Amino acid sequence: MKVLIVYATDYGNTEKMAKAVVSGVTSIPGADVVVKFAEDDVIASDAVIVGSPVHMGSPDWRVKKFIDQVCGPLWIKDSLIGKVGAVFAAGGGYGNTGGGAELTMLALLNNFVENNPTFQEINARSYSW
Repeated sequence: MKVLIVYATDYGNTEKMAKAVVSGVTSIPGADVVVKFAEDDVIASDAVIVGSPVHMGSPDWRVKKFIDQVCGPLWIKDSLIGKVGAVFAAGGGYGNTGGGAELTMLALLNNFVENNPTFQEINARSYSW
């Protein structure tokens, strides 16, 4: 399984999260991780994971540019149907509570739902949290 991780970072926090995602993905036998973005990488990947810092409850412009310029043309060709999709966000805000991260992830999910990927629900009862 080839997993593409695309992210932007301002102060290194989103990069730390991306490294944690890479660590998790590489723990799966047979998983191959690519951390960059280009149209060829998206098409060749089985999964696309996108991360962004929070900017007033919105994704970073560089991530949005990736979605608009790389994923947009692929959407028209239905090239992302059936790929696994996931998002993550790093936010600071009031007392480092991650203010706006939920809105940023919803905005990213809105874009990816248009591309018809497969999403997996994570149910808190499935884990011993």
